[in-house]
Amino acid sequence: LRDHLETARSGVRITVETPSRKEDNMSELKKISMEEVKKHNKMDSVWLAIDGKVYDVTQYLQDHPGGEEIILESTGIDATDQFEDVGHSAGAREVMEKYLIGEVEGWVPRPEKKKSNPASSGDGGSGLVQILVPVVIFALIAFAAQKFM
Repeated sequence: LRDHLETARSGVRITVETPSRKEDNMSELKKISMEEVKKHNKMDSVWLAIDGKVYDVTQYLQDHPGGEEIILESTGIDATDQFEDVGHSAGAREVMEKYLIGEVEGWVPRPEKKKSNPASSGDGGSGLVQILVPVVIFALIAFAAQKFM
C-alpha cells in the first residue's frame, strides 16, 4: 500500500510506503499447537498445518478442486509434503493466504529436499551413461565376434 502526499506549493511529491496488512499479520500470527490443530479434523472445523502455518479451510472444503476428502485426509498432521507433492500453483498458494490463522507453535523448518545428482553420488553416473556403457560394450563384443570368428 502506498500513500502519496503532494504539496501544492513546492511541487514536492512524497511517497510513504506502509507495510501491507499481510506483512503486519505475519508478526502478529497466533501460535497454535499441533495438539490444537489435531482437534479440527471434522467437516464443521478443518485446519491444516502446512509449512509451519495453520489454515482454517472449513469454508473452502466444497470449493477445493481435488475434493474435500483430500483435505480431510491431511488434517492433524504436518501436511506440507502432501501439499507440495501435488504441485499446487501460485494461484492456489494465494487462495491459501485468505485462510491463514496462525503459526505452528515450536515449528522448525525442515531442510529442503535436494534433488539427487547420481553423477556426484558415486553410484554410477548419469542415466545416459548407465545406458550407453552397456550398449557400447555389447557393440564391441558383437564386432569382435564377427571379426575374429
